[in-house]
Amino acid sequence: MQYNKTKIIFFIVVAILLVGIAWLFMGLSNSNHNAKNTRKKTDTSAFRVWMVSENPINMSDLLQGFKKAVPSYKSQAMQIEVFSNYEEYNYALTSAFASGDGPDVFTLNNNEHSVLTDNSVGISPDTLKVSDFRKSFKPVFSNDLIEPATEKNPEFVKGIPVGYETLGLFYNKKYVRSNDLATFAQLNSKIREFREKNSTILPIAMGNGGAVKYAPDIITQMMLLDSKMQEAKPGITNLKGNLAEKAIANYLMYGQDENLKNNFDDYYTELVRNGKTGAYMLANNQAAVAVGYPKFLEEIEKELSSHNKRTFKSFLAVEPFPYFTPGIGKTLVNYDYFAMNKNAAHPEIAENFLIYLATEE
Repeated sequence: MQYNKTKIIFFIVVAILLVGIAWLFMGLSNSNHNAKNTRKKTDTSAFRVWMVSENPINMSDLLQGFKKAVPSYKSQAMQIEVFSNYEEYNYALTSAFASGDGPDVFTLNNNEHSVLTDNSVGISPDTLKVSDFRKSFKPVFSNDLIEPATEKNPEFVKGIPVGYETLGLFYNKKYVRSNDLATFAQLNSKIREFREKNSTILPIAMGNGGAVKYAPDIITQMMLLDSKMQEAKPGITNLKGNLAEKAIANYLMYGQDENLKNNFDDYYTELVRNGKTGAYMLANNQAAVAVGYPKFLEEIEKELSSHNKRTFKSFLAVEPFPYFTPGIGKTLVNYDYFAMNKNAAHPEIAENFLIYLATEE
C-alpha cells in the first residue's frame, strides 16, 4: 500500500515549517504574477503538453517520435512547455484550468493531491489494459497509478510515470564510510564519535525545516520506516498520529539534542539568512553528510567553489537512506506522471500520446 505523503505531513509542516510560509507565499505570488503576464498567447489548435524539469531540455524529439509512431498526426501542430520549478508550474497550470485553457496532457506528482489532480481523467481500460500496465511498470507504479474498480467502473490507469527517485545520504568519504550509514543506530554512533574528533564540522546537515530542502520528505520517510507502520491501516488514526509525532521527534533530535550533539540548529539562522541549505555546508567542508534526492547533487555542485570542485568530487559519495531496523519499513518514492486533462481540446490525441509513452522503450 502506498501512503499519501500529503496527509502524513499535514501537521509536520505546522510543526517545523510554519516560519517563512507567509514570506514564501508572497514571493511566489509576485513571481508567478509576472510569469502569468509574460506567458505567450495560447495556440488552441495545437496539441499541448506541460511538464516540470529542473533541467529543461529539448523535448521536440518526444513529440517527433510520437508523430512517427502515429503517422496520422504528422501535420498536427504540437507544443511542449517545460517549467523549471513546481511553484511556477503549479501557479500557471491552476490559472490555465481556471480559465478553461489547460493543456491536453500535464504532469502531476504522486505525493500530492490538489485541484490539479481533480482536472485529470484516467485512461480507458479498453485503450490501455491494466494487466499490460502492470507487466510494463514496476510495482511501485502499478500499485499507485491504478484506480481500483468500483461497483460502477472497472479499474483503470490514472497516468504514465516519468522515472522515480528516493532519498539518499550524500557524504564526504574523508569523514564517513558507507558502513557508518546503513542504520540510524550506526549513524548516531558515528555522530557521537565524530563530534569528539571534529568540533568544527557538523556530522549531518538535518534537523530543522528552513535550512533542509527536503525536510517533510525526510520526516515522512522516517515514519514509513517505523516497524509499527505495518499496523497503520486505514482508520487507525491514533497510531498514525503517534508515529508521526515520533518521526518529528527523531528528526528534530538532529537539530539540537544534548546526547547526540549534532546541533544543526546552531547553523540555522545564518543559513536561512543567506538562502543556503545543507548542500552549501557539505560542499564547503562544514558538514560530513547531507540528505537529498539524486537531483540534490546539482545543488551541491552549484555551491562548490572553482578551486575545490575537482578535489571535492573525488570524495563525494551517496548511500541509501538508513533503516531503523534493516529490511523493515517502506521506502518513500517520489515521481511525476503524465495525466490527461478531463477537458482536453484534443482528447483522442492525448490518450494516444499516453499510450505511446506507456509502450515507448
